[in-house]
Amino acid sequence: MEGIIETLNRVGGLGTLIKLLRIAHLDEPLNTEGPYTFFAPLDEAFGELPSETMVELLNGGERLTDFLNHHLILGDLTTDILRDNPLLETLSGNKLLLDELDGTLMINSEAAIVQPDISFVDGEIQIIDSVLLPRKE
Repeated sequence: MEGIIETLNRVGGLGTLIKLLRIAHLDEPLNTEGPYTFFAPLDEAFGELPSETMVELLNGGERLTDFLNHHLILGDLTTDILRDNPLLETLSGNKLLLDELDGTLMINSEAAIVQPDISFVDGEIQIIDSVLLPRKE
């Protein structure tokens, strides 16, 4: 089975995410330390972020690691399992709320899972149409 980078490359439309994973040096840990479920935003989703946020992420460091960890859940979770677990904790310690709208799984009512259940060597990838940002409490 393919590693996370190879799988994301095969799916396509995820070049920004691949670049961020490499900057953060998370590609190898994601292949060996899981299993993980990764909510992977499409390139178009990153285009919606303010340019200063993208510059900050591309510079790496703790902000990038926190950002990526906010898209990661410990466990190999398919959409069938996600439907039964509407509240998830990310590796960054934040909560994600899942609900269903017209048959589509939504995360925090803002990101739709547009390509579900893509397996890689150490988990599942759920392709989403928006970047997940931590909620202000």
